Amino acid sequence: MAVVELGRPQEQRESPWIIPATQQQLDVFTIPHFPRNDEQMLLDRFRKTLDETDERYSRALVIMRMQPLHFGHIFLMKQALITSSSLIIGIGSSQTHNEDNPWSAPMRRERLERTVDALGITPRIADIVYLPDFEKDDEWVKHAQDSTKLNRDTDVVVGNNGWVNQIFEEEGFTVRTTPFYHREAYKGKTIREFLRNGRRFSESC
Repeated sequence: MAVVELGRPQEQRESPWIIPATQQQLDVFTIPHFPRNDEQMLLDRFRKTLDETDERYSRALVIMRMQPLHFGHIFLMKQALITSSSLIIGIGSSQTHNEDNPWSAPMRRERLERTVDALGITPRIADIVYLPDFEKDDEWVKHAQDSTKLNRDTDVVVGNNGWVNQIFEEEGFTVRTTPFYHREAYKGKTIREFLRNGRRFSESC
């Protein structure tokens, strides 16, 4: 089976950080390996918190590095779509390429677009934007706002990253904190180690 290229730029093909992986190997991480009622229970619990406050928003911003894309990211998008009519997806650390960020932003976007299409939620994706890293938190938030046209009055930031949630709150944005989905298994660092070591994902479940 051929190694996934996913639009990889020529200059990155020689990179020592690239993790050779087939499309089939990567797709394993985008499906749930736990009982379906686990997912539904967490979604219902999150929905209940919204019902209690009766808050709904125009758009939800979720920011994900997706190194690589896994079911935890999919679960986050599902939660965000409970809060809002549409979704803005920010691809974090878009310019960064190192051991912790082996896949380029275009490669991540291509996998993301294919996944949301398979989920049938493409019509509810308002935009996908690249969000590079900045040295100062306030500059990063400003760039995110400029890139997404995020509205403090009608939009919401949805996520489970404490640092991201905090700096958006400090800049006056509404933030909804979401639970993780089996974080012990669906974690980028863990998945990268499995791929580098040639292990099966089922060994972590």
